[in-house]
Amino acid sequence: MKNILNFKIFLLKNNLILVIISILLTTSCSIKKNCSHSSRINNEETILLHQPGASIVYPISGSIFNSIDPRDIANTHGFTLSVRSDGERIITQKTFELISSGGAIALESGVVSSNTRYLKSWNYYINDKLMPYYSRTLATTLMPQAIDEVKFVKNDSLKMVYVSDAKLSDKIDQGVSAIKIYTRNFIPNEISNNSIIYTINNTVITQKIFEALNPVFIKTLQRSTNKKDLASYEKKGLKEVVKIELFTLKEALSIFTADGGNTALLVDNIELPLDTKEMLKKDFFKEIKYISAGDEGASIYEQKHPGKKHFILISL
Repeated sequence: MKNILNFKIFLLKNNLILVIISILLTTSCSIKKNCSHSSRINNEETILLHQPGASIVYPISGSIFNSIDPRDIANTHGFTLSVRSDGERIITQKTFELISSGGAIALESGVVSSNTRYLKSWNYYINDKLMPYYSRTLATTLMPQAIDEVKFVKNDSLKMVYVSDAKLSDKIDQGVSAIKIYTRNFIPNEISNNSIIYTINNTVITQKIFEALNPVFIKTLQRSTNKKDLASYEKKGLKEVVKIELFTLKEALSIFTADGGNTALLVDNIELPLDTKEMLKKDFFKEIKYISAGDEGASIYEQKHPGKKHFILISL
């Protein structure tokens, strides 16, 4: 009888431990979910972008933060709280950092690899807020789906380039160019493929290609719900047309070596200008193939694209 009683007490203790562990795990997941950057914040809230390797922070609005691709945010488990004193007040603010892409485009000066290509110096605005120095990097991290409009201004009234290595002596009198980006509220993964058409320089592209674009190469972006514009595409259920004009690499980059003219770029079987390869974010690539005349399967592409001898095939 005593043995049976001891066994029941043992089972009760084990069950109690399991219940406690279950509660702790549930609480832990709940806290992690609440702290995660994937949950949207108030568009009017102020968040601080912290510059890596420095004590400099840049205040941005929640609407800009909500437009950043979550994969570019270093704080995967939530914000870092920044506490400072302002006289007698103690101010606590949320700060975050970006993951360094170490990639092909530099928007501000600093230590970069020899392979880095520099965009020509011009001002960047997001929602009419000037992005100075390191904060310019935000332009590369925005999700294209979060962009409502992009304008290219040939002569910015500010007549200043906010990069630390800019040579202003020949620009202040003439003015400089500016990119003005405006964001919008949208819910990720709730955009229907069938209700929107995307075009790059009048070529219809897929939603995947649009989402893979690096925003810094977008010269203009316009969203139209005009019935006349929609009717011209003769597509049932169409609600919006997104028209994108891209810079050429020659227009955008200060260092660029042109490729040969006998190469065709096919992204998800859509032919796009060869420049476009450098304007897509590489982390969207599933596969990239290089095929030349004489290779197995090359004849199919040669027939479809007369005069081309080399083919770059990208799958997103």
